[in-house]
Amino acid sequence: MDQRISAPSKKYLAHSCLYESPVTPCHPQIVASRLLANRIRKIALRPRSAIDDNIVRIKFLNSDGTLSEAPKEFDIIPVIEIHVAQDAGCGDPAVKGLALLDTGADHLCIDKDFVEQLAFSSDGTASPSGVSGHVLDANIYTIDYDIPTNSVSRQYRGRFVAAPLSKYGRKYQALLGMSFINKGRLIMDSKDGEYFFEFN
Repeated sequence: MDQRISAPSKKYLAHSCLYESPVTPCHPQIVASRLLANRIRKIALRPRSAIDDNIVRIKFLNSDGTLSEAPKEFDIIPVIEIHVAQDAGCGDPAVKGLALLDTGADHLCIDKDFVEQLAFSSDGTASPSGVSGHVLDANIYTIDYDIPTNSVSRQYRGRFVAAPLSKYGRKYQALLGMSFINKGRLIMDSKDGEYFFEFN
């Protein structure tokens, strides 16, 4: 007897692998596609208001200090609003600033001049490194910071390294690296003009 499977049968087996037979082994790419499709379906079914209440819209900092809803210049600088206080639990007032969302950074930085003007107390020093080299004996600060959304302010406490941001022409006061970005998902969709950070 000819054991070869006809083309329609092969097509049926492929569909049964996806939808019908829980014991039929599936190709890893098929499994990954199913998981992604399910995730997209869940996101699509959420009310728009629920999404908007859990996100912060990203602005883009221009060379003249103005903010725009979409990138306008060659240098793309995505920023969000941030409020910082030495110890919010003790009633310290929060001060508003701008924070760069930086996927190339590991942790958190704050402008040296900015934090010294606020007279925050330092926890000590460290010597962090970056693409421009090492910063020797930089002050470290434990700071309460919050990110406002449409519904609530997301409140965190973190250790910031003081870096000379304004000294080198940076117009933002803080930098949030991957330790912050890991708290949600960063969307930079230039096709549809959607730029936001959604919290977990």
